[in-house]
Amino acid sequence: MIKDISKAKNKTEISAKIGTVIAEKAIKNKIKKVVFDRNGYPYHGRIKAVADAAREAGLELCTGGIIGMGETRNQREEFVKAIGKLNPEEVTINLLVPFPGTPLELQTPLSLEEILRVFATLRFLLPKSIIKISGGREVNLNDDGKELLLSGANGIISAGYLTLDGNSMQKDVKMIKEIDLEA
Repeated sequence: MIKDISKAKNKTEISAKIGTVIAEKAIKNKIKKVVFDRNGYPYHGRIKAVADAAREAGLELCTGGIIGMGETRNQREEFVKAIGKLNPEEVTINLLVPFPGTPLELQTPLSLEEILRVFATLRFLLPKSIIKISGGREVNLNDDGKELLLSGANGIISAGYLTLDGNSMQKDVKMIKEIDLEA
């Protein structure tokens, strides 16, 4: 594969070949899904070439982020558009939980309308993707995510995150059944 890379005509071709190498090595090691983080870079050119080649070689792409960190509505829209361009198989959205003693401890939570806007727009842009509600829903949403599951999300993460315990699986299964969805 190194020989193939050295034959590439430009940086975008090199990036595509690197994406293929990454996918082949991951699959060889029984890894089928990878988290794709643009690290703030636009999704085009070389970044797009890496992602597209990895997907073509058999990897599923996952991405996501945290909303409610003080970003503007326009910044959230750009975030959602960037995820839409990647067209990942899976997206996980966390809602900020401001902890005392952290730089964001006084951050005002997003309104339910703003949170719903993010999930509904993601669903519109990504009709075939799994869009998960993750950390912060128990703190930021009065209904633990029922409205989000009825307006765009089609998955949740339960029973523990990096900084929160989260809902128990039993509580989430009960909530899902209450709104006539399958658990």
